[in-house]
Amino acid sequence: MNLENAQTKIKTFFNDTFKFPFYILLHPIKGFEEFKREKKGKLYVALFYLFMMIMSVVVTETMIGFLIKSPWSETFNLGRTALLVIVPIILATIGNWSVTTLLDGKGKMKEIFMTIMYGLIPYIWISIPITLISNFLIREELQLYYAIIAIGAFLSGYKIFMGLLVVHEYTLFKTILTILFTLVAIAVMIFIGLLLLTIFQQVYGFLKSIYEEIILRVR
Repeated sequence: MNLENAQTKIKTFFNDTFKFPFYILLHPIKGFEEFKREKKGKLYVALFYLFMMIMSVVVTETMIGFLIKSPWSETFNLGRTALLVIVPIILATIGNWSVTTLLDGKGKMKEIFMTIMYGLIPYIWISIPITLISNFLIREELQLYYAIIAIGAFLSGYKIFMGLLVVHEYTLFKTILTILFTLVAIAVMIFIGLLLLTIFQQVYGFLKSIYEEIILRVR
């Protein structure tokens, strides 16, 4: 019985994590309708691919071919890399939710996050193996690497776009409009975040100088 349960769980994990996302890629409208209405989209799958997206960037920074490697990849930091993945996804989720809430979008914040992560799956599937293969490419073959990465990015962008269209029950035009507004919302959040950080640094510096002045007078 335990063996049967294990096999069932493995089969369910395979279907949820690989089979259904591939089905969405081939049938985006029908797939995302099942994702939303039949609850076939799973949060644990989205979190799994969030982890895989971080791993994809880690692989790119540490194992990419020397002909493509960027200078800053020499100063690899796992925490920074994780933040570079997590923060934009959080901003995109909050930004899209805040905009679509005002424009009668039907998607919940959880569904938006899951849609973004399911959308990134093609890029993740493509970027990790092609990054490893890049170590064996010569300079004349680098265009192949960039072309395949571009295909992965396009498929992910297409999948996210169709997912947001279905999840929010929007028209094509309204989906494009909300994505543009989402980019504006993200820019505003970044500006506010930087402003608060600057204010915090100034307040911290002021309090620190007062503390140091008091210590000097006490001594």
